[in-house]
Amino acid sequence: MKLPIKEHKSKHPASDVKTASLMAFVVRRGKVVTVGYNRRVFPNGEAFSQHAEEAALKKAGSRAKGATLYVLRFKKDGSRGMARPCGRCHDTLNRAGIVRVFFSLDNVDRWGKLIWQNAQWIEV
Repeated sequence: MKLPIKEHKSKHPASDVKTASLMAFVVRRGKVVTVGYNRRVFPNGEAFSQHAEEAALKKAGSRAKGATLYVLRFKKDGSRGMARPCGRCHDTLNRAGIVRVFFSLDNVDRWGKLIWQNAQWIEV
């Protein structure tokens, strides 16, 4: 599956995260359903970091169930970085019904992979 990375990278809203930017694609049946970006949000006037995975899943809603998620980190210099979802995002992915996650690795052109199996996320 070829992701429209360049197109969405140029649309990324100005990030207040200075070291890297992240994007997450929800993909179902080979088509991109939605894209989310890391950003700071201010619910109730307090700063909160919304992760790219959370933003993408919120936009996807019920269309995320059974889908695959691709998460990419781009460092300040433009190279790829490790984008393995954190524990908070693991819980969010589980609740949304995501079944596979591919994430970028440091400076390489291949992916890490997580699958949901036997009630837990397993790195393969």
